Amino acid sequence: MTDFNTLDRIIHPKSVAVVGASPTPGKYGWMYLSAIQRMGYAGEIYPINGKVEEIRGIKAYASLDELPEAPDLAVFTIPARSVPEELERARRLGVKGAIIQSAGFSENGAEGARLEAEIKEISKKGIRVIGPNCFGTYSPKTGVTVIPGFDFSREPGPVGFFAQSGGMTADLGQLARSQGVRFSAISLIWASRRVPSAPSSEKPADWITAPFTPRRRARSSSSGTNRAGMVNTARSGTSGSSSRVE
Repeated sequence: MTDFNTLDRIIHPKSVAVVGASPTPGKYGWMYLSAIQRMGYAGEIYPINGKVEEIRGIKAYASLDELPEAPDLAVFTIPARSVPEELERARRLGVKGAIIQSAGFSENGAEGARLEAEIKEISKKGIRVIGPNCFGTYSPKTGVTVIPGFDFSREPGPVGFFAQSGGMTADLGQLARSQGVRFSAISLIWASRRVPSAPSSEKPADWITAPFTPRRRARSSSSGTNRAGMVNTARSGTSGSSSRVE
């Protein structure tokens, strides 16, 4: 499977498992599940929680091993110490993409760095990882969203955006909506493991663009444009500030 096809399954998943889904409002496992439901996600949703039978009206499963299929995407909102084991479980099941929202890795010292190194080694075996300590992705076409982006626009558009700051992205989503700017996708890439910086050349890179400036047209002379007419940040050297999920 090419990098683009794998990345497409993360941005536009047909099925999502939420490992650590919670029935408790305010917890990240509840917030993510709530956000994609409110965004109108139409794919299969698999909450993973061994203590309850359903969450927000959806059947819950005790383990990834109990799922009827290998989902396109697994989202992890569990304690850092449990992530490597569950990520390996997802990889063995055939999951191709993962978003790790959990915090507590290299930013927390030697033990966290060891856990992060385990994640890196698992990712080399064939599962693409966004994270750890990361809000994830937003795709209005598919109905998936970063948290707290449940009220981002549901209307897709031509602009794609890579960012490191979850807070900045939440503000950007609100500002863009008010200014009439529509996105094809947003991806938060803090500490991403084995996720390509751009899709492969077999399809247009139609969602990699320059930072958003309201009602101003980006100049191609400063950073170059790709085949879809979008400004490629890889050429301009632009990056966002870091943000941590606590």
